[in-house]
Amino acid sequence: MRRIEKVVLSVILAWLSVGALAFSADVEDAQPKRVLIIMFYRQGVPWSDLIIRSLRTNLVSKSPVTVELNIEYADRERYPGDTYLKELVELYRHKYFQPPMDLVIGVGDEAADILIEYGEAVIGNIPMIIVSANPKILQRDYLKSNMTPLLWGVDIQGNVDLIEELFPKTPRQHRAV
Repeated sequence: MRRIEKVVLSVILAWLSVGALAFSADVEDAQPKRVLIIMFYRQGVPWSDLIIRSLRTNLVSKSPVTVELNIEYADRERYPGDTYLKELVELYRHKYFQPPMDLVIGVGDEAADILIEYGEAVIGNIPMIIVSANPKILQRDYLKSNMTPLLWGVDIQGNVDLIEELFPKTPRQHRAV
């Protein structure tokens, strides 16, 4: 979980820094950057809440410009039907097309599907970060040039490295399997 937060945060901060420098000589006077986060699950799921809390804390405090976070929970787990999806897409279009967002992040396979299929129609041709655990979703031929895919997966070696970094005195035991 910590690695995906670092990756997403790094991408967002790089984007915000470049945007702030490109569009304003004085970062303090820059317009707030509007960021939309679309989560697949409903609010209250621990990993989802952890990601949102981390983005709120780190993105807002480390960004060179003011960031306005807009959080949406697609809740496709409880409402998988096509009627709900069409109404959800229309709601997003109504809420976020004007004034436009500066960045959209879709977290989860179904949020990725929504952005890939409806993203341009809903929010225009703005930068999108699509985070998915399914490499097939991120390798589709129809990913648009404004979409940055991030693969979310289990990284056992990365977790071991992180534990060793955080707790360098932890003894290592090797077992023959």
